[in-house]
Amino acid sequence: MGKTIYYDKYRKFAKQITKSNLNLLSGRYKFVIQKYKYIYKDILEKLSINRSDDIFDIGTGDGRIIEYLSTKCKSATTIDSEEIINKITKKKKKLSI
Repeated sequence: MGKTIYYDKYRKFAKQITKSNLNLLSGRYKFVIQKYKYIYKDILEKLSINRSDDIFDIGTGDGRIIEYLSTKCKSATTIDSEEIINKITKKKKKLSI
């Protein structure tokens, strides 16, 4: 599927998003996954992260970035608002992750 067609489908979908279903945008499309790959690579290069490093992530969000980075370092600690962490925990339990 060409990028133009893909983005057109996304554009149509995005027009239906409201505050009550905003979470539908998170991680549902291939370009979101690709975006994270660029972010991981950029962080690893700019910070020169290696296996002996300890990472402290403030504002973890959905945890995808720190989850990946934690495989590249000695340890990773995250902090975010209790509300965000509870949502992620409930979602992961629901999905049996």
